[in-house]
Amino acid sequence: MEAVGIPPVNMRLCRIVAVVAAVSAILVLVINVYGWLQPDAVEATAREASGMLIEPVFITPLVRWLGLGLTTLYQGVLVWGLLSMTTLFRRLAAGEVFVARTGVLLRRFGAALLAYGALRPLVKAAMSVLVTRDPVAGGALLRFGISELEIIFALTGVLILVFGSVMADATRIANENREIV
Repeated sequence: MEAVGIPPVNMRLCRIVAVVAAVSAILVLVINVYGWLQPDAVEATAREASGMLIEPVFITPLVRWLGLGLTTLYQGVLVWGLLSMTTLFRRLAAGEVFVARTGVLLRRFGAALLAYGALRPLVKAAMSVLVTRDPVAGGALLRFGISELEIIFALTGVLILVFGSVMADATRIANENREIV
């Protein structure tokens, strides 16, 4: 069922947000690849990815490739969520509001945020060991922590996931009511 009478401002806003989400998904991956493969940026990228801001870090070619792989893995989850958001806002701009797919896309985005929030501290911990491992003397540092950012990602993900479920149930109930009448 298509929604009728969607204000043009909301339709334009949905189209704009769809483009912003798609561009953001691409930029997340491009910036990550650039950070690990560009010699001038690799140390800053490794420090950000590991949370090791002042400790000595050891960047070898293996560390660069493993770092790229690990960070791409968890950022890929965020990209999946952003692409779901792109599809959702394109559908909303087209007037497809109260359809089953809306709930599915909302739940997918919520699940992506929840997974991203959960994976982020694990990847940072793995990265802390990876970048602080001294290739000559051996030894490494492990740093694990959960920041407010990860908590916000996870809680927002759960909220959107639940809202997507409510939206899917509301759509199902509306369809059942239409069949009765």
